[in-house]
Amino acid sequence: MDVARVVLEYVKVLIWPAVVLVGILLIKRQLPSLLSRFRAGEVSAAGMQMRIELAEVTAQVVSGEIERSGPDSKQAELEVRAKFNEFFTQGRFNTRRSGPANLVIFSFMAFLQTVATVAARLGLNTTDEERAKPGFRGTHEVELAKLVKSEVIGPNVGRAMERLGQIYGKVVEDSSVVDEISALEFRQTAMALGEAVVMGSLRTSTKAE
Repeated sequence: MDVARVVLEYVKVLIWPAVVLVGILLIKRQLPSLLSRFRAGEVSAAGMQMRIELAEVTAQVVSGEIERSGPDSKQAELEVRAKFNEFFTQGRFNTRRSGPANLVIFSFMAFLQTVATVAARLGLNTTDEERAKPGFRGTHEVELAKLVKSEVIGPNVGRAMERLGQIYGKVVEDSSVVDEISALEFRQTAMALGEAVVMGSLRTSTKAE
């Protein structure tokens, strides 16, 4: 058991710097690619702006996961992962079928389902009393605040989630701000954040045990 823990510590020390480096390189490489596609007319100006914002969100996710690094839980947590995969593998996740704006909406809804499932599993879901309070901000905002307060996710991941919600809001207001490429990247970012929530819940369960 002690040997396994030592190995785990070595893995954490060796892998996370690599994750940081990969995250930084991906973001740096993304901007020249964006500019060349923009000049070629493949990406709209609004779509390019959205992709830059998504790159910043991704950077926050990577940073947040480094803060929260720790051991995974075991077989008992597979149901949480199964739910997460179910939310993000539905047939409507297809830009040609639903259109870029709808893909963004469906992806954000799947992300919210992930947050709600994890919050309920940990007993952090929104109560009727909270909904009845004046100035109720919404189920997602309340549960997100609880996940951060309970240290299921770190503050960087929490901020990334808020930023994702802001980008989603822009798309709801004006669907022209998103193109097919940025919609697919929004989905990938929503999945990364959903995975961060799931991993945080597994770490929380492990600590409780």
